[in-house]
Amino acid sequence: MPAGYCSWDGIMFAFRLRFLLAACFLGAVSCFAADPGVLLQADRDFAQATDTRGLEGWMEFMAPNAVLLRDQPQVGPKTIRASLSKSFASPGFHLTWSPTNAEFVGVNSNVGYTLGRYEMKILGPDGRPITEQGSYLTTWLKQPDGTWKVVSDIGSPDSLPKSTRPAAKKPPHRVTSQTQPAKPAAPPPLQQ
Repeated sequence: MPAGYCSWDGIMFAFRLRFLLAACFLGAVSCFAADPGVLLQADRDFAQATDTRGLEGWMEFMAPNAVLLRDQPQVGPKTIRASLSKSFASPGFHLTWSPTNAEFVGVNSNVGYTLGRYEMKILGPDGRPITEQGSYLTTWLKQPDGTWKVVSDIGSPDSLPKSTRPAAKKPPHRVTSQTQPAKPAAPPPLQQ
């Protein structure tokens, strides 16, 4: 190759490098991986606030458009507060959780989720404690002030506690020759 000659591959490499650096500088592309530890810490703070202040601590972390996915989705802080107030006020109620994993979604690192394990304790109708354990997924959205708020939360119990399991269905009534209805008459033959 003559001196001063640039190959097409070299030109394209330089172009791509300049484009990537410009995109990073302008914020069009997240060039540096965001630290998922930020989400893990937000979730730990959420758990601590709830453990310390109950429903008020829980509500502190709800975004204005938050959704709790339960039997019936609870949309917005007002509805969430109303639906959870009975649980938080129940004797023996205690909810704890711990995140195990976190990831960001998309390129701008403003949305992410945490996964973890939870344990909920409450007194059953007979006064005995009931413990439910399970997994959860919480979606976080970075707010304009830089804080992280919950935009959706769903928990999935490992299994239902015995006292809340639906009653077993009785087997269907057995049909015996004495109770079997008479056979219907055969349909008339088709006429041509």
